[in-house]
Amino acid sequence: MFVYKDHQCRIEYDRDEDNIKAWYIVRKPNGQELYADISPYNDDEELMKMWIDAGYPERLGKAPLDRSDLEFLLKQWGNEVCQS
Repeated sequence: MFVYKDHQCRIEYDRDEDNIKAWYIVRKPNGQELYADISPYNDDEELMKMWIDAGYPERLGKAPLDRSDLEFLLKQWGNEVCQS
């Protein structure tokens, strides 16, 4: 677990025989808990930070967000659009 901009962030893992999925869970400063819709096949804390900075976005298409999606959103909306 780590804290980023007053958000408590943790990654939980679902382990199967042949793969591991990471689930991104964020508790906002107001106490609301969110599951970040980020690709579960990566456990990069930086993606959680980008997701928070992008304002807790939902997926852009059928698949969960990945690094390129988050970079696109941050570039489109600016780097500091976090909504507490």
